[in-house]
Amino acid sequence: MPRQRHDAPDRGTPSVSKRLGIARITILWVVIFVASSAGAWYFGADKGSTTDLAKKVSPFAGADVQEVTFTTGGKALRFARADDGKFARDGVAPTTVPTPVPPPPGAPTPPVPTVVISPGARIESFANQLHDLPVDRVVAETLSESAEYGLDKPSLVISVTAKAGGTASFAIGAKGVGDSTYYMRRDTREKRDTVLVSKYTIDEMVKFATEQAALP
Repeated sequence: MPRQRHDAPDRGTPSVSKRLGIARITILWVVIFVASSAGAWYFGADKGSTTDLAKKVSPFAGADVQEVTFTTGGKALRFARADDGKFARDGVAPTTVPTPVPPPPGAPTPPVPTVVISPGARIESFANQLHDLPVDRVVAETLSESAEYGLDKPSLVISVTAKAGGTASFAIGAKGVGDSTYYMRRDTREKRDTVLVSKYTIDEMVKFATEQAALP
């Protein structure tokens, strides 16, 4: 009598129901991953913004600033937005200079006048630079008045008032090691600390304040 053949079941190929179960589990994990990633982005956006702002010197963009005061040598130089929206000394717009009359035909061409950037335009630029200026390094998590950092007698104090009413203050001390940075005491709504910042932007502000303080 011939021997009957019994084929063993193919254990290498999962059943249809098992394959569907694996697919459902995979899809579920993908959905969980996407949802958790989206939640982390959504809820972490505002928290991250505070950290990013802390890496910048000033929390106020130039367009959000209403008033800037430079104090140097015991003299306070206040610049505020005038009625035309531009910065001016004490918020008073300068007198408009009349347009010169062109010379008659055949007359010698007058020399081209030197372009002078107004103090108000400089303040607008400084407000933006303070906002964009990154912190090089945090020296102390406190508002230092150390003579070592030159912050016992700052060479310049910059006070900023926002249109919304917030304020910030930045005191400039001595130069840091390597002569490429300045010590700064930063007092803002985000941070109250002592930091090092690049000297190049600060050099321009110190020079401007010194020149303006020398004016009558």
